[in-house]
Amino acid sequence: MMSEMEIERYTSQRWRPTDDQVKMMTNIFNYGVTHPSRAQVVEITSRLRTYGDASEYNVHCWFNNHGNRVRRWQAEIDPTGTQFSQLPLYMYGKSSHQISLLLNFFFYYYYYY
Repeated sequence: MMSEMEIERYTSQRWRPTDDQVKMMTNIFNYGVTHPSRAQVVEITSRLRTYGDASEYNVHCWFNNHGNRVRRWQAEIDPTGTQFSQLPLYMYGKSSHQISLLLNFFFYYYYYY
């Protein structure tokens, strides 16, 4: 039989974001930040820690995986690629200041409402 210490060693260490963390990251992704820069990942991670454990690696992987899922869902819905267009031009080139303002909005929205 395994000791308690051995059992702890074999338990899953997978990150499970809270519902609030998922909502915040999904809103940021839907706003157009599909591949956040390193500085943006640091900022997003610091805000997510309000709702629970999060690391920069977790956040980076979540955005990468979520983008892949969205592209796969779009391909299943519209295999020809004609229904979904590229994001509008204003969605590209987000500055760090704009991202910070967006994060402030989401943070206060979820925290106070």
